[in-house]
Amino acid sequence: MNESTINVIGYIASFFISLNLFPQILTIIKKKSGKNISYFSIVMNIIATVLMFVYSINKKLYPVIISNVVIFISSFIILILKKYYKSIELNYYNLSNNNNNDNNNNNNNDNNNNQVINKIQLDEIIEIEFENSNNCI
Repeated sequence: MNESTINVIGYIASFFISLNLFPQILTIIKKKSGKNISYFSIVMNIIATVLMFVYSINKKLYPVIISNVVIFISSFIILILKKYYKSIELNYYNLSNNNNNDNNNNNNNDNNNNQVINKIQLDEIIEIEFENSNNCI
């Protein structure tokens, strides 16, 4: 094969490799949770892309440079989303525990006062937080 054909193959491969993490990003946003994503795998992916970026710059492998930049950005987005949704989940649990503690401290047996935030309310909190974070950008 000639050089231009190899370059086209490299750019096509780079394009598909770059899209690799987008379904994961969309799943995290859709489920509003990144708890099934390992911090270790994200960090390893970021380290690998940085090292491959340095290598590909040295060797002038432009398709590899492009794909590693996109994968690095995607991995970083996954890391941010994982931390973001984890902080919202922690706020939810803290709020829920505070409500339970307040109700127990008051010794009030009224069922209306023993409300716990349910999954629907958590989704509403996450949506509000997500909209607020988008408005700040």
